[in-house]
Amino acid sequence: MKRFFRKLGNPEALRTSPRIPNFLIAELSSQSGWIREAYVKEMSSGGASLTVNDTDSVPDQIHISIEGSNIRTDAKVMWRKNGSIGVRFSSPIEGLKGTESPIDRVRNR
Repeated sequence: MKRFFRKLGNPEALRTSPRIPNFLIAELSSQSGWIREAYVKEMSSGGASLTVNDTDSVPDQIHISIEGSNIRTDAKVMWRKNGSIGVRFSSPIEGLKGTESPIDRVRNR
C-alpha cells in the first residue's frame, strides 16, 4: 500500500474536496440486509472516512445514513485499513461548506 501511495504522491492531493473532521454516527447498510453502526471521522461532499468494528465485513457497495441529519446516500468502499474505511459517495453532498461547525452543517440539512 505504501508503494501505491508513493507512486501516486500525496493521497490528499487526489481528493476532489477537502475532508472535514466530524464526530457523527452513521448507519451503514446493504441490499442484502447487512447493517452496522460506524463513526464518521472525516467527511467531504464527495466521501468520508469511517471507523467500523470489522472492516472486512463491510460490503464494497453500501448505503450510509448520518444520524441526526437527512443525509442518506449510496457509497463505494475505496480502502480499508486499521479499523477504518474510506468511501466515495455516489453523488456529492451539497451544503457542507461554510462557517458553521461540521456537525452543525450536517445536522442542519
